[in-house]
Amino acid sequence: MKIYKTSPLPFQGQKRKFVKHFKEALTHFPSNATYIDLFGGSGLLSHTIKTTYPNANVIWNDYDNFAHRLALIPTTNEIIAQLRPIVANYLKGTRINEVKPTILEVLRQYPPKALDYITLSANLLFSGKYATTFEALAKDGFYAKVTQTPYNADGYLAGVERRQTDYRNLIIEFEHNPNTVFILDPPYLSTDISSYRGAQNWKLKDYLHIVKCLNAMPRYIYFGSNKGQLLDLFDFLANEYDLPSPFNHTTRVSVSTNVNYTSTYEDLMIFKY
Repeated sequence: MKIYKTSPLPFQGQKRKFVKHFKEALTHFPSNATYIDLFGGSGLLSHTIKTTYPNANVIWNDYDNFAHRLALIPTTNEIIAQLRPIVANYLKGTRINEVKPTILEVLRQYPPKALDYITLSANLLFSGKYATTFEALAKDGFYAKVTQTPYNADGYLAGVERRQTDYRNLIIEFEHNPNTVFILDPPYLSTDISSYRGAQNWKLKDYLHIVKCLNAMPRYIYFGSNKGQLLDLFDFLANEYDLPSPFNHTTRVSVSTNVNYTSTYEDLMIFKY
């Protein structure tokens, strides 16, 4: 089975920088457990679990409908093959607004549901910008970033069970199963979550609910960041008011992430076993 160290398609917030640390954390958990990837995202964590522990039961909660984007790969490759000659004479990363009408004409040949806007954004928009509709894509400035390599996801999620439901439903279904490990990678507090399905409606109370759920989980791997200072809040309450922290007796791993040339923050992985 091919091992992917990154998502086969562009995905905002994928855990490619954590794959090594995640695999190291998995050594503390059973090889035959049921792993519930509550916020499945690009499926990279589910893929990593399944390739590390082939006998594990891995459930990927595809809330963002990433499976649809995977199914569109042949069409996406077809579109990008048409874009390559249009941008061939431009240096990588330069503005290409003069050929923008030609590119949009190529895209208009396809029905809107056949367009993977996130992948097209990664190939046409400024780094880190994502459109989720044709109108939003057409409104932005275009850059010469078209990939020269066709996308391929062969065998990426083989053997992984796909669900598409509210994460709370899966917690209720599996919380009393003693051989369960929950994987939690929710949209980060105080970060750009514009490309996540429904994430714009997330409030502080939603993040606090997830942290509350951690108290009832004997084994989990949780991802967050220091931008929202949520972990600092719980550390403060524990130190100053002697309130029990849900992150007691856990292991923390941090990875520095660059937003741009002048801004960085810490991505965190916290696990309890």
